[in-house]
Amino acid sequence: MEKLVKKLGAYKGIQVPKLDRTISDAEMQAELDRAAQCAGRTYEKDKAESGDCVVIDFVGTIDGVAFDGGEEKDCPLELGSGRFIPGFEEQLFGVRKGDRIDVKVTFPQDYQAEELAGKDAVFDVTVKSVYGLDVPELTDEIIRKVSEQNTIEEFKEFVTSEILRKRESDYARQKEDFLVAKIIEDSEIEIPYVLINERAEQIRQDLEKKLQQSGKTLQDYMQANGLSREEYLKLSEEDAKMMLEGQAVLDEIAEIEGFSFTKEELEEEIGKMAELYNMKVKELRSMMGLFGENMLGEDIKSRKAIDFVLEQSIEI
Repeated sequence: MEKLVKKLGAYKGIQVPKLDRTISDAEMQAELDRAAQCAGRTYEKDKAESGDCVVIDFVGTIDGVAFDGGEEKDCPLELGSGRFIPGFEEQLFGVRKGDRIDVKVTFPQDYQAEELAGKDAVFDVTVKSVYGLDVPELTDEIIRKVSEQNTIEEFKEFVTSEILRKRESDYARQKEDFLVAKIIEDSEIEIPYVLINERAEQIRQDLEKKLQQSGKTLQDYMQANGLSREEYLKLSEEDAKMMLEGQAVLDEIAEIEGFSFTKEELEEEIGKMAELYNMKVKELRSMMGLFGENMLGEDIKSRKAIDFVLEQSIEI
């Protein structure tokens, strides 16, 4: 088979931005305020203001079509908390119990669900309750009531560790993506269109299966994301090309560095998969066949390649 990587970019010593471990005063204060609010006492109010809590039902639509994750019942929401997308909470200032309003918003361009990013949406909101909250001054006694810590200082240490744990988890994924993208950028790769087309078709089939399981159709998906058929096909091809390029450079690195996989490593991975899918190892191996086992072995080599690139990277 013809080599896909004509020229491999540098993969040792790639510079990546260092993880910011600074916890701002605002981040810490927000967690302290949240702890105090957990010990607060609620009382019914006639009209909602900033800082009040409303209990709402809502259904979100884009161009009249409901989207995944856009519906919830009996959802408590503190107005002004910034928990919902920008512009949502402000439109609930002044609502009363029993009100039903349309909340119109635009999802941020960097929204985590890419299919919603930048889209205009309308939420049909029903207000079921409006509550005010009397918040006590935060003390060690309050901390013991609302957490597993004994003092405010212990709680601050816990908050710091949790924020950093979340950042480190996000950073690990982002770092891998950054490194592979950088190697691809500096490489010369030629992926035959037939391979791109095959992978794109697989991506589309996987998506359609997920849509069917949730009771939706491909047409619903394209409409919710404002995509024409041509745009949908193009995006799936772009995703396929990016995936294949990433796999190609990792395969090349594994070959250069002499990475391989052992029988024991393969059996360990099959065991993990069998446990994950609640299957017997023998049954899973029968389903996978020799081709499937070889593919899993290639995944092990790719993991070793990206781990090597991570070890060789330089945080600045």
